[in-house]
Amino acid sequence: MAEVPTAMSAKTIERFLNVIETSGVPSKVDTKYLKSVGFKSGNDTSLIGVFKLLGFIDASQAPTQTWRNYRDKTKSSAVLGAAIKTAYAGLFELYPDAHRKDEEAVRNWIRSTTTAGEVTVQRAMATFKALVSKADFENIDSANTGHVATATAATIPGVPQGQASITQAVRSGPAVNINIELQIPATNDPEVYENFFAAMKKHLFDDGDGK
Repeated sequence: MAEVPTAMSAKTIERFLNVIETSGVPSKVDTKYLKSVGFKSGNDTSLIGVFKLLGFIDASQAPTQTWRNYRDKTKSSAVLGAAIKTAYAGLFELYPDAHRKDEEAVRNWIRSTTTAGEVTVQRAMATFKALVSKADFENIDSANTGHVATATAATIPGVPQGQASITQAVRSGPAVNINIELQIPATNDPEVYENFFAAMKKHLFDDGDGK
């Protein structure tokens, strides 16, 4: 059966997210670290498991790039949204808008996914609600959680080298964002522009004819 993020107390979720956002990045997230940032109860150790499943902490208990990405306050909620969709992949496959579903629908999914009793199911439900309340699911593409690759500038006849650049950002999932920044030198020669747009068609809008 799949693991479902479950904190012993959902109230600690927001506090821990605030620690990630505002404190330095530790070398290891263990009970010693938790105590150093104010989580001194034995129940607080469940946070480590929750944030491992969310991808904030790796198998060696070191903070991941997702942890570091979350520290950027301009995209922290979107980073969390992306992490939630990954950790609860089965739920979001069943309900693409799972973050808007009623509690009983989410509870039923938890029951079908785990062998936990009702007390643990309720804790898992409360954990999900606490996470969702701090997440942004509408702007996940802006979280920059995936690999970013920069393509070299296309050579455009009539346009000097370095005047055209193409940056393609490829993120996790099917979305591909392409940002194009172009500078064309002032000219009265229409052939320059014809060559420019022909090159754009060839390099950016491949119609599959091989030309």
